[in-house]
Amino acid sequence: MGFSLLKLLNSDLKKNILKLFSATIISQTTAILSSFVLAFYFLPGDLGEFSVVISISAILSIIFTLRTEYPIVINPGESNFSTFYSLFITIAVFAITALLTIPLFLFQELVFGINLNIFLTTLFVAISLSFIKILQSYLVSKSRFGIISISKVLQVFSILIIQITLFKLNIEKPLILGFLFGLLFNLFYLFYIFAKTAHFYNLKKLISCLGMYIYKFRKIVGIGSLSDIINSTASNMLPTLILVAFSKEIAGYYFFANRVLSMPLQLLSSSSASVYFQRASGNFKRKEFRSLKKLTLKLEYWNGLAMLFITLMIAFFLEDVLHVFFGDKWDMSLKYIYILLPFFLVRSLFSPISNIMEILDRNDLGLYLNSSIIILNFLAIRYGAFHQDILKTIMIISLAGCFGYLAVNLKFLHLINKLTDCENERVYKK
Repeated sequence: MGFSLLKLLNSDLKKNILKLFSATIISQTTAILSSFVLAFYFLPGDLGEFSVVISISAILSIIFTLRTEYPIVINPGESNFSTFYSLFITIAVFAITALLTIPLFLFQELVFGINLNIFLTTLFVAISLSFIKILQSYLVSKSRFGIISISKVLQVFSILIIQITLFKLNIEKPLILGFLFGLLFNLFYLFYIFAKTAHFYNLKKLISCLGMYIYKFRKIVGIGSLSDIINSTASNMLPTLILVAFSKEIAGYYFFANRVLSMPLQLLSSSSASVYFQRASGNFKRKEFRSLKKLTLKLEYWNGLAMLFITLMIAFFLEDVLHVFFGDKWDMSLKYIYILLPFFLVRSLFSPISNIMEILDRNDLGLYLNSSIIILNFLAIRYGAFHQDILKTIMIISLAGCFGYLAVNLKFLHLINKLTDCENERVYKK
């Protein structure tokens, strides 16, 4: 399978994907193993609290950047300025968010089950994730995939080592603090690379061009940001909602199940997604729609087959693996995993090519999909909480996600086919 894929993709694309894929194999394999390490040392309640920080920070990182990292890749010739523009917007939105939300915790000790100290940590986790995303987009625009590979490995290893060290030192909240310190370690590395390679602009020029950039990329920052925020909320808010509606322990079980399933998907899609975005954007600009279609179908085909194989391995062998290491400690997570398997399989088809929404300027479709999923997620939580049945909640979430991602995937394939037909007609007339 791997040999066929290499023959189908051109040499530059193949080389860039392999660079990222080799690092992603190391980083994601370490992340999968770290999930088992954390599951061994910590209780479901600890992971439940950690999952709330992860989910909220993921949503906040989308809000902070407002997707301003996309112009960095779309306009590689202006990537230096685009990066400063993105950092400028992110810092401003971060400051506004902090000023608006911190008073909530000053007047009420608990919000969503977390206190002020944990929320402040979550804010800094989110700003770190935002900066990392921006700087990695800069490196993509410069085709510095080797640096991105080092960054991926560095981040995963740093987080795991620091979390275990803090736990051994009996430091309070080792999962949360270790995650933050690991992100900061990677962020300092990326800023060091950026400082060595970027051309710096003065503040006056940044401010004078800020309005122009916002107008130029208003669709990405506008509809696209709203779509991403809703999508991130639908994908990441569930542990928090489960914690509020059920318990910290059940949120921990769900987080572990989600981590076990999402890691293989990330392993397959994260490497190819960045390279796909760069190459597909070029095909679209040059109106090479047949090449765009071929690239899209090949990535979907091989990624889908690989994910199907992984899904079958999980279904047949995961229960035995968990029992060997943990006994019956995580049996509840197994039930969640089996219910969520179809959803993760279908999502794996669209995930590596999801940036096609920006390329084809159809962020509205993502907005419709994400709005529907988040509404159904809230209804599922309400229904499950009323009946005190978390399994029914997860079943509704899985089925809704399956139908939603399958529909949007087919819609984008249809749009690419229409563009290909237009190109064929143009070539025929010549």
